[in-house]
Amino acid sequence: TTLLGSGDIVISGGATGATVVGLPDGFTGSFSSSEFIISGASTTLEGVFPYTVTTSGGCSVESLSGSITVSQQVSTSFFCDPSLATTPESVFIYWNDVSGSTNYEFTYSINDGPSISDSTVDPFYEIFNVLPGQSVLFTLTNAVGVSCFQSASTNCGSLANESFDSQVFQSFPNPVADVVNFKNDQSINSIQIFNLLGQEVYSQKCNGLEVQINLSHLTSGNYLVKAQSNDLTKTFKIVKK
Repeated sequence: TTLLGSGDIVISGGATGATVVGLPDGFTGSFSSSEFIISGASTTLEGVFPYTVTTSGGCSVESLSGSITVSQQVSTSFFCDPSLATTPESVFIYWNDVSGSTNYEFTYSINDGPSISDSTVDPFYEIFNVLPGQSVLFTLTNAVGVSCFQSASTNCGSLANESFDSQVFQSFPNPVADVVNFKNDQSINSIQIFNLLGQEVYSQKCNGLEVQINLSHLTSGNYLVKAQSNDLTKTFKIVKK
């Protein structure tokens, strides 16, 4: 019995079948034409999972042991903050710092133009020369030093574009005890709330000029709210009492 590459086990000795024990949830094994193939995607967060394949139906019973290492996927949340842009025709993007990362690799394109690749040691980046009406597709492709980093993307516009601040958007009260209200002169499409670790703690799709959300389940502290209206996004901080 010989282990080959990623998940393929060639079985000799006339075996007509094989079974496996110890695979992480989401993985399966199948026997076909003297090969036992292990495949799947783990639904378990992380860990090392020893497994054993045992043959059946041949001249002798053989077994082979190995292990599968499952690492948790890591990603981050983005925020487009016009208040931090240094010019009206630039886009300032920041994201939650990924623990263990030494630097960040990313690509971006302006208005579906050529893709530009770069890197930064900081969890933020400013993109210049974004003209009125244009948008930036920004993709964080890698957090160097962090295994199983999952790339993520966001779209942002410059201050030269129509600004969310030009709409009559209100959020009150702040600080909030339990219920927070959002009002706008154009329909609010969605509300997302993140803690300062970048973890989403609330998300709601909506379609109205007024939205009311009960935050009584949240612990006291600071939170970031991302509100979307049409193609415009506003990010701001609220305080939960």
